[in-house]
Amino acid sequence: MGKQAQKKKGSVNAPVKPYRQFESGATRDLSHDKIDYYGFFSPLMIEAFGAYMHYNRFLADGSVRDSDNWKKGIPQVELGRSLWRHFYDVWRWLEGFPIKENIVWAICGAIFNLQGLLHALIKDDPGLVERCREEMETQRQVRWAQGQR
Repeated sequence: MGKQAQKKKGSVNAPVKPYRQFESGATRDLSHDKIDYYGFFSPLMIEAFGAYMHYNRFLADGSVRDSDNWKKGIPQVELGRSLWRHFYDVWRWLEGFPIKENIVWAICGAIFNLQGLLHALIKDDPGLVERCREEMETQRQVRWAQGQR
């Protein structure tokens, strides 16, 4: 690790890009500026959410909906109402009260509704995430300049 790559042929004053080198000799560019999906998600959570989503594919009339059926679009107000029902159960559980569903289903239901809302927002406005990131970076720089962390 820490070795330097050679400048590309024909480039004038090309920056030297650092890279990682593994014991095997394989090399890869640095990963510190890449989104770390592996670290951000839990396989246990993904498994539970997948089980929840699969369970909810089966409808009362015996039919089975496609796994990506939700991507067709659910009105935001309906996602919001469902989110509140699931969040209410999570909140009751946190406070030690009985809930209608089990806690895993309540959490997965909240995740589903949040995911549906976020999916719809980004689908309607593909530049939204980058603008939000830039806005948050600006706010963070202001906080840090004020001594807030």
